[in-house]
Amino acid sequence: MTDFDPEDFFINEAKEHANWVQLASSSSVVDIYGIASPLGTGTVQSRSLPTRMFLHLLAWKQNDQPICEEELRLEMLFKDKDAVAPDHTIQPYGIVHVRAKLAQYADDETRGILEEIVSSKTNDTELELLAKDYKEPLIVHDANFGTLKYDRACGHFYGERKRKRKVVQLGIGVSNPMKINKGLSLLNSIWDNLANLDKRARSYACDDLLETLNQSWIEEGDRPISERRFIKRLLLTEISISRCDSFSLYYDDDDMFWGHVVEVRFNPDHSISEVCISG
Repeated sequence: MTDFDPEDFFINEAKEHANWVQLASSSSVVDIYGIASPLGTGTVQSRSLPTRMFLHLLAWKQNDQPICEEELRLEMLFKDKDAVAPDHTIQPYGIVHVRAKLAQYADDETRGILEEIVSSKTNDTELELLAKDYKEPLIVHDANFGTLKYDRACGHFYGERKRKRKVVQLGIGVSNPMKINKGLSLLNSIWDNLANLDKRARSYACDDLLETLNQSWIEEGDRPISERRFIKRLLLTEISISRCDSFSLYYDDDDMFWGHVVEVRFNPDHSISEVCISG
């Protein structure tokens, strides 16, 4: 069974976020002009963090400084969990003017506390030209994985490759689509070691989920599922790499968990961090 404790995750998440808020709060407010993500704005609530409104910028700059094409994640924080976020109509790829306090997060990614949305529609020739390019489909051709298409809304390249006559979906998360080579290198490493990773993932999932399956998911009167049957029924359907180089293998559950997906999460060093039922 896995030693992963969900409470540890929430505690660590809250600590990392609190440290970042403290650091960002002590920084100066800066004016930022950027290209809004197709996701626009959204409000999120979670058990460990305060209510937050998000705004993602695909590219941005401070006043007359050079454009940074690394995605910038901005958060407007609310003390009241029932707070309603300001109503801003932000067009996908629109040019916005905001004020924010920036600081490095735990993963070394720059994030910002959103102080004010000055304008949800502003003019900036340089950013407007870049936004026009961003609207065009971005496609990468790789010798091993064929065509991968970039989804700016998700910040992922998507493709597919056959394995044992079955199609495996591929996803690579990037903060900058021009830096896809690092993700492709990791994908190649995963694919070259996939036989071993797949075997370990199935075994780990079996150790972690089989008891729960037989106690809570099988119909009354059905025979318990054996370790061998459990492992055999899992079908690898997807490999997804995050921006921080961790990755997941997703498995079709053959309806053992009533159509849910079994996700096995790996750390960057290829050790397994946890198993969960998704979807």
